[in-house]
Amino acid sequence: MVPDDVKKTIIITKSGLHEWNIMPFGLKNTISTFSKTIADIFKEWTNQFMKVFVDDVNIHNGTWSEHLCHIRLVLQKLTKVNIKLNLGKCCFGSKSITFLGHIVDCAGFQPDPRKIVVVQNFPTTNTTTNVRAILGLTRYCRRFIDGCAKIVEPLFALTKKECKFFWTPICQTTFVH
Repeated sequence: MVPDDVKKTIIITKSGLHEWNIMPFGLKNTISTFSKTIADIFKEWTNQFMKVFVDDVNIHNGTWSEHLCHIRLVLQKLTKVNIKLNLGKCCFGSKSITFLGHIVDCAGFQPDPRKIVVVQNFPTTNTTTNVRAILGLTRYCRRFIDGCAKIVEPLFALTKKECKFFWTPICQTTFVH
């Protein structure tokens, strides 16, 4: 917490006034402020050997020696900026993890097969709400599908307010694709 902002966090209790020395969660914008802070701290390494999402940091490498080196860099950076890890939520040296609906391993990021099954087993729909759900399910794996936006365009068109819902053969083909 920036020292000038500590006085803005005063709470009054029966035992007196209390100030936060660290950013408390539950205040307006704390999550977005924290996310931006973490993203700024690791911007030089993001998408090289790590991914950052809110307070989740994922380090992924092709070799064990690279992995150890990058863990050391990240831990040194966290120490420098005085951010502590919750060791109960940490996982070090795993060959494979599930992270934000993806499987992360030495080969990189792949969609989680369980998510693919959900998408494949989604029932054919007849409502705009369900089309939005389909688009939401498929959105997370768009990076793995060349031309994904173009492919789902007929379904996306069904979500527009001015469009009357009509499930066409093209929509069915897109849905099955």
